[in-house]
Amino acid sequence: MGIALRLAQARASVTIVGRNQNRGQEIVQQMQQLASAAASTTSEPSLTPQFSFMQCDASLMKNIQTCVNDYKANNESLDILVLTQGIASMNGYTPTSEGIEQKLAIHYYGRVLFTKLLLPLLAASPDARVMSVLSAGVHAPYSLYKTDPDLEKNFSIKNGADSAGFYNDIAMAKLAAENEKVSFFHTCPGFVGSAWGSEFAWYLKGPIRLLQATFATSVQDCAEYHFRSLVSSECAGGGAHYMNQRGEPTTVTKLQEEAADTVWAHTQEVIQQRLE
Repeated sequence: MGIALRLAQARASVTIVGRNQNRGQEIVQQMQQLASAAASTTSEPSLTPQFSFMQCDASLMKNIQTCVNDYKANNESLDILVLTQGIASMNGYTPTSEGIEQKLAIHYYGRVLFTKLLLPLLAASPDARVMSVLSAGVHAPYSLYKTDPDLEKNFSIKNGADSAGFYNDIAMAKLAAENEKVSFFHTCPGFVGSAWGSEFAWYLKGPIRLLQATFATSVQDCAEYHFRSLVSSECAGGGAHYMNQRGEPTTVTKLQEEAADTVWAHTQEVIQQRLE
């Protein structure tokens, strides 16, 4: 939400995608107000930005395909794609109706599918950017990528987090190699004072909210760091970029080069099977 609002403040047209129609319309109204306020402070002419919401349960690949087809029907190009869909859950292995572990479906496979389906529109932009906001520079490598790539046998909260982050690193590098004019980012928001953890039980949410009030980066500051990366001239012209919570370059794990081809081939297979 924070990045969408910051883009609206910069008077960019924004379409947001999410599950909750009411919450989506609230954010659309906030974006309209921010853009209007920004317009009142400048005399520079510009096109009137447009804001909209599309409903989609992004845990299912078929839903993502339908959502993107609907978007393509009304748009010819796309300058910026920001992928922030997520779920905070302490549940064990939970497959979706398509048979993908829920967290991996949302944090990884769905993000790759959104990106791949929107590549024709991104290619029509003179300076396209794709940003996946998850855990760059924070996660450990997922060493079981060959024997248990989808966590069917070795699920844990840590493995779920590490695999999604590790796979996002690989996806951004592979997509950048295949699409040389598009800039791809994997970033880390850090500990943010957002609604993260709202799915947790009350006895977990309480301590989280207390820690957020004391130590967390504000949603506005987090959005600003990400916005700067999205418009940075230093990141123009393609490539894969990995940024920490301050928008500074960070590193990938040592296992990435070894695992990249295996993970990427499996990714294509998993997605294709769900779209057949």
